[in-house]
Amino acid sequence: MQAEQQAIYQLLSQIIDEQYLPYAVKSIEHLLQTKGITKFDTRLDEIKSSYQLMKDYMLRGYQDPMRPQLYDTMLHQLYALVFDLRLHLAITQGGYHGYAELSARQIELSGEEVLQQFARYVQDLAMLSLEPQTTRKAKAHELRRQHQRYLSSVFDAIVVSPFWNEAVYEAMLKLLCSPMIESFDAQTLVSAVTLSGINLFDPLRFKLLLEVWRTTDNDEELRQRAFVGWTLVASSKPFEFFPASVALLKTTIEDADATALRSDLYALQCQIFYCSNARRDNEKMQKDIIPTLMKGQQMRFNRFGVEEKEDDSLEDILHPDKAEQEMERAEESMQRMMEMQKQGADIYFGGFSQMKRFPFFSSVSNWFLPFSKQNPDMEEALDKLGDTKLVDIMLGAGPFCSSDKYSFGFALKMVYDQLPANVREMMNGSDNMFVRPSSVDANQLDFKRLQYLQDLYRFFELNTYRSEFRNPFWTGQDTTLTTQFFMHSAISLRVFYKEIVALMNFALKRKEWELLHRLIRRYQPSEADVQHLLHADGERLQRYYRLCYALYNHEHDDSQAYEASRSMVVVAILRHEEGQGAVSQLSFDKATQQPSLPENMLDMSLVDDKTLRCYAASALRSGHDDEALRAYQLLYVRGCDKQLLWYQSLALMHMKRYDEALQLLYPLDLETENLSVKRTIAWILLLKCNLQQAERYYDDLIGTDGMIDEDYLNAGYSKWFQNKNNEAVILFKSWLGRCSRGNIAQAFMQDHELLADNGITYIDRMLMEDLVETS
Repeated sequence: MQAEQQAIYQLLSQIIDEQYLPYAVKSIEHLLQTKGITKFDTRLDEIKSSYQLMKDYMLRGYQDPMRPQLYDTMLHQLYALVFDLRLHLAITQGGYHGYAELSARQIELSGEEVLQQFARYVQDLAMLSLEPQTTRKAKAHELRRQHQRYLSSVFDAIVVSPFWNEAVYEAMLKLLCSPMIESFDAQTLVSAVTLSGINLFDPLRFKLLLEVWRTTDNDEELRQRAFVGWTLVASSKPFEFFPASVALLKTTIEDADATALRSDLYALQCQIFYCSNARRDNEKMQKDIIPTLMKGQQMRFNRFGVEEKEDDSLEDILHPDKAEQEMERAEESMQRMMEMQKQGADIYFGGFSQMKRFPFFSSVSNWFLPFSKQNPDMEEALDKLGDTKLVDIMLGAGPFCSSDKYSFGFALKMVYDQLPANVREMMNGSDNMFVRPSSVDANQLDFKRLQYLQDLYRFFELNTYRSEFRNPFWTGQDTTLTTQFFMHSAISLRVFYKEIVALMNFALKRKEWELLHRLIRRYQPSEADVQHLLHADGERLQRYYRLCYALYNHEHDDSQAYEASRSMVVVAILRHEEGQGAVSQLSFDKATQQPSLPENMLDMSLVDDKTLRCYAASALRSGHDDEALRAYQLLYVRGCDKQLLWYQSLALMHMKRYDEALQLLYPLDLETENLSVKRTIAWILLLKCNLQQAERYYDDLIGTDGMIDEDYLNAGYSKWFQNKNNEAVILFKSWLGRCSRGNIAQAFMQDHELLADNGITYIDRMLMEDLVETS
């Protein structure tokens, strides 16, 4: 299957990226001949004939104004053929697609029969109210069982349906928006459309999901599933190959009344990342939270609360506060878990991931069923459990997604008979202590959406057939056709700047560095964007550059961090009331893609402290020492922070203004016991060739608690330059012993100017390297 998928991706690249029709046709012909597939020959011959006719017209000298449009039509016909070819290969490989094709053979999606069948089910269910009470339940159960099988077949038919035409689209739209179909059925079928559209983009599947979301008013569960669906389907590379779909999306998300939609899209993207991190969050709980809860196992739970075990009496005598402390720690751990859930973490994934092996989950459609106690499989389980309040609470409007509710019901059914009588009594108690109230309002739209995303995530992480589908969740890795909605080329920074900056901030808070990197790479403000945002929301523009600065700092890219901090300064000046006159002097550096002002317009007195500190630090690290010195001097005048004098001395040292640096450092050394200050003084003295003074400082540093590895190396220099070679060798060896990646030759090469200034020749270096390695 892997080889076939790779071949399909190569074909799609030829059609979408290169758009070289003859080469793509030959590649498809070769693949069809290799696989012995003939069912697509007629369609391929029609495309070849049309292309040959186009060549003939051109050879005769005709200037056909329709040529670009016709060529584009042929490319899209070829795309539809590849869509169906991918589906055919998946079916012939067996697995779910093979089974689904068998299940769906009697289903015709483009006609009225499916809608009629669903409507007939609703009518039959209503008519059961006329049946005698003694037979009604059994007949209802059998009716639901038959309907469940039919629903599963329609689900399969949608997943394995070929590239849609208008007839299928119209029939499916009529079906999903019909008042004669149950909401649970419509929600399940919307998931089938999403699942099939995620694998490879189909413009009519996307249009259907968008239309269901747009026109559904009184069924929020269905609407949220459609919303998640069209967002995930649009998040694939082939989407951009269909201009009509791109235009439809842009019209939807850029509408003047779409402010709430853009906010929902941001919230959805965050929820996708929360779900994507379920495994990581579970590992964190297993490591940091669950062990604390387990330490409380010396306590016994009963229907009235917590009862200490009898063998705790000795512990109470020896450690009278231990039980109370364990209770407090357990409560803190539980609160941490609830806080993680409140923030969006999928805290139940780890536990329920082990409960997806029940026969119920062998059917792919069941992974997407909204939870219902009247589901025929669940109905059998609940009949066995009886009237259990714990079950009512857990399976009601609780925090579990539908998939986990089904898992819980089946798991409880399996162990219920083995539970002691007192435990069953506790489960039926009115004051049930096993269940903590959820901190989330189950009626909130974002909560409904999150629960559905968790259903999807469980399928893509745990289902046996998951490898047959493209995983739409964030993996942090570039894979063919995989992306996220906010990486979409149709999204404009100028329109979505609030959501984009918020998403960048979200990535920074969660230390999702790869996400932040991709967002910054995707959204580089143009000159027009900068001009627009300065007037629309200068604060967010400044925040954007601050987030860039944070990323580049993390990546140790000093040059880029400096450019980002300089942009922060420019925007801060232009936002200031006294700096608005400089807007006319704003330019855009094409080399760095950053806004810029002339040096005489960079009035640092207008810049806030936080921005100025970032600018000073990045200027110091990137070698712009004169700018760093000015910034630190201004900051010191504002706040008189002694630490700023040390930073000034570093800038002066880099500028080889050693005496000025020492004038700042000596008073600092007298006033405070600061090893960084001593270290800087010692290094400057080495640079000035004041060896005896430098030696004294390094002797003081060696052996202190705050010493660093390089102190040994630099102390060795202070000895070596005075011909105290024995001591120097010992210090160099100590440095090598402490520094696992240390290389004495590289160190000498890096400090070659210092060595030369102190009279160390190449032969001296070679001899010292040999002494360190052999003595």
